[in-house]
Amino acid sequence: MSQVLHIFKKDVRHLWPEAFAALIVTALFVKTYPHTWATGYSISRVPDIIANIVVVLVPVSWWLMITRLIQSESLVGEHQFWVTRPYKWQKLLTAKILFLVAFLYLPFLIAQSFLLNAAHFHPWLYLHGMLFNLLLVTAVLILPIAAFAAVTSGFAKAVLTLLGVIVGFVGLATLSSLRGESVPDTTGDNAIPFVLCALGLAVIFVQYATRNVPLSRWLLVAAAVIIAASIFGWPGRAFVPIEYPQSPITAPPVHLAFDSSPTHHLAAFASTDDKVLSIQVPIAISGVASGTAIQAQAIRAVITAPNGLHWSSSWQNARQYFTPDEDLSTVSIDVNRAFLEKVKDLPVQVRLTWALSRLRAGATRQAIVGDEEFNIPGGICAQQGDDYTSSFACRFPMRQPRLTRFAAMWSHRPCSQPQSQDATPVPASGWVGALGNLPAEFGITSVWTSSLYFPGQGFFIANKADRTYLCPGTPISFTEYNLVDRSQLDLSFPAMRLPLQPTNSLLNNQD
Repeated sequence: MSQVLHIFKKDVRHLWPEAFAALIVTALFVKTYPHTWATGYSISRVPDIIANIVVVLVPVSWWLMITRLIQSESLVGEHQFWVTRPYKWQKLLTAKILFLVAFLYLPFLIAQSFLLNAAHFHPWLYLHGMLFNLLLVTAVLILPIAAFAAVTSGFAKAVLTLLGVIVGFVGLATLSSLRGESVPDTTGDNAIPFVLCALGLAVIFVQYATRNVPLSRWLLVAAAVIIAASIFGWPGRAFVPIEYPQSPITAPPVHLAFDSSPTHHLAAFASTDDKVLSIQVPIAISGVASGTAIQAQAIRAVITAPNGLHWSSSWQNARQYFTPDEDLSTVSIDVNRAFLEKVKDLPVQVRLTWALSRLRAGATRQAIVGDEEFNIPGGICAQQGDDYTSSFACRFPMRQPRLTRFAAMWSHRPCSQPQSQDATPVPASGWVGALGNLPAEFGITSVWTSSLYFPGQGFFIANKADRTYLCPGTPISFTEYNLVDRSQLDLSFPAMRLPLQPTNSLLNNQD
């Protein structure tokens, strides 16, 4: 133990500037980050900009401190002076971990506690979440930084290596976004952080125990290949047929059909990508069991023309919800413009495949809209701006909320006016959060923000006479949903002509 403390005190004497800088940045983070929770509209965005800059500086300060800490006893090259001393690698590694506990882990936990307290959440109630988030931060940030420091011989090489990694990942992410693929969630994706954590630990132990640089670098290459594959949807894509089996024809979780009513038609909308056009199709919904909901996570399309032309899409993001009280929705598909030009005068066959998650509703709880901040199940909300708004800014401890449907009755009159007893309130609902029961999500912050958005209500209604209002004293119901199972569902449409020119309304008749 004396050798561990000796190395620790030596590191404190030599690296106090880096440790002090990390502590200062962490303190600035605690001071500035609550500005991002502001719900009002402000002309100046300077506090938000400063807070976002500090958020980036926190991991940068960690990187500087960890790199200098590990390279103070080099594990690469010809200047490994520590091997000439009676140092045991186990004690050397223990001393490095002790330094990180003192100047990274403890300050980080204290910062997380201060943020929770500032957001009016009791830190002690979320200690398990903070510890779990610390585990995630270790796996995603600290271990990779330490691994790169362990296989580079100097700070300059560590900087170049990091820049190369960042440039490579940005390039891969850009290529992935251009492909426009959104693979449904699978356990294959969830396993990636654990694999990367194992590889990072292996690199560090190999370097301290044997200093086998070629082996460590091959382990890092393997980690890079896994990350690159995950950016392009692997191994998640391989798990899709397993975790989303074909629904039985006799008992699908939901019945979907093309809505051929006279008032609803195919429509086309411009996309951010000039090479594709977003085709929106009206869908009739039925068969959703009471007490359940269906989450459409992703969708893909196959379009076949009578002249033999064929086009198929990759998985595209859907994020739709089908509930027992809904009988109509729309689905959007991004279709290649060049293909549409070739089949613009032909009736085509369209087949859609949904990746569906069946959800079961839990208990329903209520919250009352307040004049300012008000409590909701698991979080605290405040109205954004005036009573014309259609959303509420909310904050939650340690993670985004679990997948929840919220609903309320909206008024036809502004909150400042007397409410008519004869007016029929307008029901509206929305969804917030994500599936999963983990106590925390990966993040530097311990306080997450999200919005309760009611589609089709509030200020965003163009006609002022049709605007609705959610006034203080109005109850909002919250129902949390949990995953039951997953499946794929196919739907074939009757022959149709796809629109080519963008329109402004789903309800316009075809030419």
